[in-house]
Amino acid sequence: MWKIALIPAALLALAACQTEAPVASAPMPEPQLCAADQMQSLVGDDISNHPELVRSKDLRILEPGSMVTMDYRADRLNIDTDEAGIITKVYCG
Repeated sequence: MWKIALIPAALLALAACQTEAPVASAPMPEPQLCAADQMQSLVGDDISNHPELVRSKDLRILEPGSMVTMDYRADRLNIDTDEAGIITKVYCG
């Protein structure tokens, strides 16, 4: 009978030995599959200076008022331009 009485005491002793849960670190930044970080030099340039940029499933050139799907694709490069054709933003999505 005395052995059964020791079980709660043993459980309390084990609980006291537990350490705090490790602190979660900040998530690692998602790799830029579309290479937008390497294309930031385009910002401020005229889109017409870059005929090599061909619209495709992996590249969207978005002019003001363009219809845009809301699906996110990490491998797709988006290039926003203003009314004059100046590149204002380069990003993945």
